[in-house]
Amino acid sequence: MDSHDIERAARIARAAVGLGVSLALLPVRLALRALRPPQPPDDARWAPVDDVAAPPEPEPAPPEPEPAPEPPRPVPPSPHVHDLTGADAARLREAEREAETFPDSPGPELHVEEPWPGYDEMTVAQVRERLTGADPATTALVRLYEETHRGRKGVLRATE
Repeated sequence: MDSHDIERAARIARAAVGLGVSLALLPVRLALRALRPPQPPDDARWAPVDDVAAPPEPEPAPPEPEPAPEPPRPVPPSPHVHDLTGADAARLREAEREAETFPDSPGPELHVEEPWPGYDEMTVAQVRERLTGADPATTALVRLYEETHRGRKGVLRATE
């Protein structure tokens, strides 16, 4: 055997040993990879992190004794006390309009007639029976009338 053959045999032996070591370490690498938390894809690694854990709050210090309150200072009157902004003037006008009441002016009063003649004499069971298959307008009218007058829970449930 010449030196060339010896070098070649040594390279083959080193490669075989390296391959054996690599194959022997493969299960260890796989086990370590399984224990490691999953890594985000490369493009997501540089994305902003939204769920950064807040630092733990420091333990509160014992309360310090409160200093004596200072006496209130007199506030000098402003020269612009009676100046109104546009919004203030609008609110003032609106309040004045709402305060105006005339006998024939419309107001916040709502009067609802009974949904059909004889409604007030009907029992809850009779009203429920009449509402079976009724159109939505009739059901809404019964609910509005009942809410503003007698407030019977059974009728209100039937109109839901």
